[in-house]
Amino acid sequence: MSHPRLSDEQSRGWNEWGTEVVEFHLKRLMRRDGWLCDLIGRALARERRLMREHVSGELDALRREIAELRSRVKAQRATE
Repeated sequence: MSHPRLSDEQSRGWNEWGTEVVEFHLKRLMRRDGWLCDLIGRALARERRLMREHVSGELDALRREIAELRSRVKAQRATE
């Protein structure tokens, strides 16, 4: 079974209609009370928490390294 080819004007009409339908539903789902907005918000919050934990761990490691270097400098000065 073959389907007739759409004219350019018909094709544009279907494309515009499809775009409007998708936009309508996405806007509805992305409203502040929409489930998709909530889901994306939770994912972003999780990533933010993981990044904070990572940065905090890196800062702790740097603080330990600085403390070690300070104690070495202090010990070096004491022997001079």
